[in-house]
Amino acid sequence: MTTDLNPFQISVMTFPVPLLGSLLLIVCKRISPVWNFKVMLLHVVAGISLFSAVCCLTFSYEYIPLGDAVAISFVSLILVGILSWIILREPLRLYDLALAFTALAGVVCIARPSFIFGSSDKKHSNNNTLLGAAFALGTAFSSSVMMVSVRKLSQLGEHSLLTSFANDLIILLFNDIICLATREWQSTDMTIWLWCLGGGAAFLVGQVTFYIALSTESATLVNIVATLQIVLSFILEFLFFHIVPSWTSAVGGGLIMLASVGAVAKKPVEDEQQTSE
Repeated sequence: MTTDLNPFQISVMTFPVPLLGSLLLIVCKRISPVWNFKVMLLHVVAGISLFSAVCCLTFSYEYIPLGDAVAISFVSLILVGILSWIILREPLRLYDLALAFTALAGVVCIARPSFIFGSSDKKHSNNNTLLGAAFALGTAFSSSVMMVSVRKLSQLGEHSLLTSFANDLIILLFNDIICLATREWQSTDMTIWLWCLGGGAAFLVGQVTFYIALSTESATLVNIVATLQIVLSFILEFLFFHIVPSWTSAVGGGLIMLASVGAVAKKPVEDEQQTSE
């Protein structure tokens, strides 16, 4: 229902819900922020990176097929491990990289990018394809920086709800400025508002739980498990719209679930090893 709206307007209509929801939880739990320059700077970096990731992904859809954009953007599965190793000094294990490549292979099977599976679509020129790929890579890099920044904030003692609130505030401010500057605001009916507000509530739950996960586990493993959202979307499509996924989607979903199970199963093994030591 919102496909005809400017994506920046959709964000303006959606993000007040997670912003106010995070603020309400912060007040109820009486959470105090960590006041120092490094934490404030990381909040800005995380918020701008998330905004950049959303913008780059949106613009990539204009130049390359959806499957190509999704597949390229999930290069973040690899980038986040490398950035965590460089910035956070977290170990970069072969096991984690194997899981990341397995999940990435699953995403590729589901997205079916034209540069691997071929396509009869002649809509996109070579120049547009390069531009779209650049935007998709920008999404991968920006989302990786965001996850590493959130992980670092948790290590500095900042609560995940405060990180969620700061990110939502930055995204809302940027989208407000763009909408005002471009004057591309369309009048909408109550149905679209309800869809946006409902999406904002779902985003609040997903964002807070994702940030809590980043505060307890490495960014690489959290990112791997988060790819399960693709599998869940296929399940919901089948239940509500009776859309049967293709065999490549089934294979891709299996690979993603395999990587996620491997990531989850790794934790008890590490805990047992630490206990025995």
